[in-house]
Amino acid sequence: MPLVGGLTVLERQTRQVRRAGIARVLVVDEGPLDWATLNGDVVVIDTGVVLDDRIVAALALATAPAIATWPAASGRGSERIDAQDMTAGIALYPASLVRDTAASLGDWDLAPTLLRAGLMAGAMRVDMTRLSLFEATLDRDVPLVWAQPDDADGAEKTTVALIAATQPGCRDAPGRWLETPAEDAAVRLLLPLRVPADAVALIAIGFATGSATAFALGWMWIGLLFALLCGPIAGTAAKLAGVRVERVRVGGDAIEFAPYGWFIAAAAHFAAIGTTTAWPVAALLIGFMLAERIQRGFFRRLTGSTLDLAGTFEARFGLIAARRGTLLWSWLAFAPFGAWFAGFVVLAAYATASFFAAQWRTFKRLGAAR
Repeated sequence: MPLVGGLTVLERQTRQVRRAGIARVLVVDEGPLDWATLNGDVVVIDTGVVLDDRIVAALALATAPAIATWPAASGRGSERIDAQDMTAGIALYPASLVRDTAASLGDWDLAPTLLRAGLMAGAMRVDMTRLSLFEATLDRDVPLVWAQPDDADGAEKTTVALIAATQPGCRDAPGRWLETPAEDAAVRLLLPLRVPADAVALIAIGFATGSATAFALGWMWIGLLFALLCGPIAGTAAKLAGVRVERVRVGGDAIEFAPYGWFIAAAAHFAAIGTTTAWPVAALLIGFMLAERIQRGFFRRLTGSTLDLAGTFEARFGLIAARRGTLLWSWLAFAPFGAWFAGFVVLAAYATASFFAAQWRTFKRLGAAR
C-alpha cells in the first residue's frame, strides 16, 4: 500500500481515532481477536480509506449505530448501501452488535457484514455532504478529504488534496503568492523524511529569536532576512502537522507575536544610535497592529467569521492589510538605500491606515447586519 502524506493509511487512521478520543485500537487481520472484551461503542473503519478529521469526529460523536454516507451520485464511497447512498467507510456500532456479528461471522468479511447488521438494527445515516466545510482555524471553507487510493497515482493525488486542505484562507499578498508555494514545496520534501512538525516549529522559533537579536544589535539585513524566513518555516510546520495528523506543541503563540518583538528590538537599536522618535514610532506601529488584531477578533466573536470573508472589498483589502508579510516586504523596499528608520516610520503609517480602514469596514458590515 503506497504512503499517503508520508504515512501508511493504517497509521493515519490510528492517529485520527486517537485524536477523536478513542482509547483502544484493534487491527482486524488474519489473527484471532478477543471480541468479548469489547464494550461501549466501536468505531469501524474500512481498510485503505483516507478520511477527513471532521468525518472521524462526526462519527465519534454520533449515537450508535450510525453509518457515514455519501450520496451515490457523488461518486464517492466504499460500498453501496442502496440506490441512494454509499458508505463513507466509517461507522459506529454498539459493542454488543460487533460481538454478536463477529461470533456468527463464518467466512464473511467483518466490515460489510457489520454494515448489513447495522442497517438492519436501524442505524442512522450521517450524510457527509451535510457537514460544515468552514474551518475556523483556516478562515475558509475546506472541502472534505475522502479517498481510497490503491496505487501510487491515487496516493499522490490524495497527498496533494491533504496539503491543499491545510492552506489558510486569509493571507496577505506575500503570504498567498510567495510563502504558500514555498511552504507546499517544503512539505512535499519533508513528508518522506519523517521530520516532526515540532522540529520545524523549533527552527522557526530560532529564526524569530535570531531576528529580534539581530535587529537589537543593528544587523538590520540579517534581522529582516530571518524575519522573512520565519513565516514560511512556521507555515511549513503547521501544514506538516495537518497532513500527518500531528499537533504543533511548541511555538504557536511565539511565532504569532514575534513581529511585535522584532519591532521593539528595532526601536531599541534606533534609540541607541540617537533617534529620539524611535519609541513613539514603535508605539504607533505596534499599537495599531494590536488594535487591528483586537478589532478583527471582535468582529469574529460577533459574526462567527472573519472580516476578510465579509465581502469582495474586505477580501481584497486583506491582501494589503498591515500584517507580518506586507509590513516586512514594505520595509525591504527601503533596505537597499539604508533608510531603515524612514521605512520604520512608513510601517507605522501603514499600520495606522490599515487599522482605520478595517474599522470602517467593520462598522459598515455590522451596521448592514442589523
